[in-house]
Amino acid sequence: MAKEVTEEAGEASQQERDYVEPPPAPLFDPEELGLWSFYRAVIAEFIATLLFLYVTVATVIGYKKQTDPCAGVGFLGIAWSFGGMIFILVYCTAGISGGHINPAVTFGLFLARKVSLVRAIAYMVAQCLGAICGVGIVKGIMKDFYNAQGGGANTVAATYSKGTALGAEIIGTFVLVYIVLSATDPKRNARDSHVPVLAPLPIGFAVFMVHLATIPITGTGINPARSFGAAVIYNNDKVWDDQAGGSRDECAQGLSNKLNVNEEYKKAFRTESYVEMWSKIQGQLRRKSVDGIDRLSSSSSLPFSVHLSDHLFEPEKQQTLTEMVQSMKFHRLLIEYFEASLEACNLCDSLLRSIHQTRANYRRIERVIKLSKRVHNSADYTEKISGGIFGELAAYALLRNPLSFVSPLQFRDVHDNNLVLLHRLTSDLRKIRRKAKFNRICKKIGGYCLVISHTALLIALLVIALHGIVVIVAAPALVGCSKCLFRKKIKLLHGVFKTSSLEKLCAQLDVAAKGTYILINDFDTVSRLVRSLCDELEHKKALADMCARSKNTELLKEVVKEFYMHDSYYQEQLDELEEHIYLCFHTINRSRRLVIQEIMVAQQ
Repeated sequence: MAKEVTEEAGEASQQERDYVEPPPAPLFDPEELGLWSFYRAVIAEFIATLLFLYVTVATVIGYKKQTDPCAGVGFLGIAWSFGGMIFILVYCTAGISGGHINPAVTFGLFLARKVSLVRAIAYMVAQCLGAICGVGIVKGIMKDFYNAQGGGANTVAATYSKGTALGAEIIGTFVLVYIVLSATDPKRNARDSHVPVLAPLPIGFAVFMVHLATIPITGTGINPARSFGAAVIYNNDKVWDDQAGGSRDECAQGLSNKLNVNEEYKKAFRTESYVEMWSKIQGQLRRKSVDGIDRLSSSSSLPFSVHLSDHLFEPEKQQTLTEMVQSMKFHRLLIEYFEASLEACNLCDSLLRSIHQTRANYRRIERVIKLSKRVHNSADYTEKISGGIFGELAAYALLRNPLSFVSPLQFRDVHDNNLVLLHRLTSDLRKIRRKAKFNRICKKIGGYCLVISHTALLIALLVIALHGIVVIVAAPALVGCSKCLFRKKIKLLHGVFKTSSLEKLCAQLDVAAKGTYILINDFDTVSRLVRSLCDELEHKKALADMCARSKNTELLKEVVKEFYMHDSYYQEQLDELEEHIYLCFHTINRSRRLVIQEIMVAQQ
């Protein structure tokens, strides 16, 4: 028995002595450039990264376009798609290129002297090009959804700082590279040769786990090729460049380019046009109040029926705009812009009616506060006063929240539709500008060619005339011909500098794009205000219902005290929301008016 143990120990020591550490890869190996296996490995890295980006970015876009938070794959599905694709692709390409599919992995293996500098550079270039092509295919297939959902580009979440995001990316990349080096260690493989080792499995699982941790922070950019490809196709200059953390100048530039919404509101508030818009709206509301249309009713869904778009916007009637569209043949995107602005106006109209009804409903709370001020202590609460207060609270609790008539889904639809329209406007605008620039260049070249050809013809005619007998007779005619050609050239040059139809269309689309951009930001702010105010209303209704059910005077005193303390803040919230809605009306009307002006100029 001892002999067998000795023999086994001898065999084990012999195996350890038989293992030889593989030599480090040379820094520069020119012989690789002449091998077909080298180029096959580079092609494998390109194709693998292309497939990786195509599947994963398509998964991200498909998840983001879901309006139902319970629908789609979720964060867990996104992490599985990244980890699963790495497992599959590494397994398929490990025998060809080593299955890097990540410049960070390639760089780590280069520092460990596992690959040469030539191979590392070739792999990184192939991976970045494959990532660009993969994301480009996603953009070509998904089109509008790609731009509307951010193109799968990495961004830092609003609740995290850049330092936190950088730290998360560094740790995530370290975990991945550490797992790769450990799973592919040749000494480990030699020692465990009797055990089947599947290196792609721990690598893919590491990618899965890192994505679960960092998706809420940066969207996970531990693969520089993945971040680079998505940023190039989406044209996002704020993307985190993984381990390097991105350039500070680019981050500062990205922050400076953001729209300062508060400054926009300050410039728009209380201007002459804003006051004019406010007066028109108040005039329409007073007219409806005088006519008795806005009578309060707890069962009615809306306090009054008036379409402000028929009285505020330019052109004032939708029928007039329809006639203009048919007669002037508007660009298709301009038609969509007017339809989108009308939809936004109708939503603002509904919000104003909801605010009007909210103020009317709140009069019951004001009466409760007024009645409670007459009572100094619990003993003063007579049955009649208590019954009146509890009755008002019960009636208020039964009223439906007027702001609930405008659902968050409507805001989401308006935001998404306008975002898609904005991307289409900017895309068409770039195409038309390139076409107009090309036409201007062609006109200039044509004009110069015309002058040169006419000058050559004129010189030839003069030479012929000088050799003839009728030189004196022909000279005045030639001079007159030259004057005529010169005038034509002057007219041609003036035509070049005139605003062409394409440039006029550019001006129209540019105004529409700017109006759409401002509208998106305005509605984002209005959506947040509505959500906050809606929560406040539900809280007040819950307190009123609880108090009305309990019939407890002590609880009533506390509830009324809270109503009184938050009364001014509640009124300020309503006023702020109303002002922002007026601002939306103002910006929509201003943009529509500018677009109409550009269209009328183009028709002249």
